[in-house]
Amino acid sequence: MKITLTLGYSIECVSHYADKGIMLQKLTELLNISREQVMAVGDYNNDLGMIRLQA
Repeated sequence: MKITLTLGYSIECVSHYADKGIMLQKLTELLNISREQVMAVGDYNNDLGMIRLQA
């Protein structure tokens, strides 16, 4: 279980297997597009997975 405080007042509890970076990678595979065709934008810790994927 991964627990993230977001926006200073909200708590997200998700599985370690649920990650925006993993989902973004799977989505690009499903849509048959390259990572170079995708932009990741986020504003808090729960977005780091997808931002790292695009870095």
